[in-house]
Amino acid sequence: MASGAHKVDITWDRRPAGVVAHLVFDNARRLNVLNPPALLDLTEAFVSLAREDDLRVIVFSGAGGRAFIGGADINHMTTMKHPEDGRRFLTMIHKLCQAIRDVPVPVICKAEAWGLVEEVVPVIELDQAMERCVQAIVDAAPLAVRAQKRLMRRWERLSIDEGIQAGIDAMAESVADGEHLERMTAFVNRKKKG
Repeated sequence: MASGAHKVDITWDRRPAGVVAHLVFDNARRLNVLNPPALLDLTEAFVSLAREDDLRVIVFSGAGGRAFIGGADINHMTTMKHPEDGRRFLTMIHKLCQAIRDVPVPVICKAEAWGLVEEVVPVIELDQAMERCVQAIVDAAPLAVRAQKRLMRRWERLSIDEGIQAGIDAMAESVADGEHLERMTAFVNRKKKG
């Protein structure tokens, strides 16, 4: 989808174990800055992706190689004259963040400055590192991945004691669905052979 100077492109990598969606935000000529139309398009894209039953992981990147997301569009911010303008813009940012959090599978993207990354690699190694992460998620049990993402979202709102109980409940649900048996049996058999 495109709106003005930016584009939001989604490509599908259909694998035997499920679908990997690659979402690229392209406003590269302006370092991928976010303005209201871009925020709306990205939010719509994530809401739409969240409805895909076969989705296993989303790889979210910015086009151009110079910036993932360049922050808020300063040109737009200079047009804000009333408190409601600021309220509306920040609300749109929060709605995008909420749409990303609401996706039931992991979303991979380079947010080092926020302390949200697990690995930092040189640019030349980025594709290989991303593929290792994608493949690890795709290889994992799909119900377990979605259950873990739901649990992480619940932990955001719970006290420590409530979070512990939610983890216990999630483990019980995981045992009830039986998905773990095949994976654990294969792991145990592989260890016996090795």
